[in-house]
Amino acid sequence: MAYRLKRLFWVFVIGVSLALPAALIGAPAQAGSAALSGAQIKRYFAGRSYLYCGRTSGWVRVNRNGTARLIDYQHGRSGGRWWIKGRKLCRQWSRWPKIVRCSTVTRVRKNVFRSGNGFKIYTYNRRPALLNCAMAANS
Repeated sequence: MAYRLKRLFWVFVIGVSLALPAALIGAPAQAGSAALSGAQIKRYFAGRSYLYCGRTSGWVRVNRNGTARLIDYQHGRSGGRWWIKGRKLCRQWSRWPKIVRCSTVTRVRKNVFRSGNGFKIYTYNRRPALLNCAMAANS
């Protein structure tokens, strides 16, 4: 019994010592890391295409008239709509009509953003041919 407790104690100590520095450091602070305003989101995204990278990845074309086109590499294609709600970018796709996703957006650097739900976003004036998340991260 004492052996198990000692072992459990050391597993805990090692686990905390490995996890604590990462938790304290967190993501590096970035210039302009506050969530974008609705007007800024519209300026950076309306009329552009973006590549999103996270749990899933793909392309979205955000038209100025509030419509959008999705090409998700795992779930396929869909038409939909987008709008600004406060400081959030909202999307709804015809393939999943009951699901509305709204998330904050922060700017990491020119043409690179991060959504509040953890996706990295790369914006382009038009969709480049043969570009994926690994290629975008290295550009």
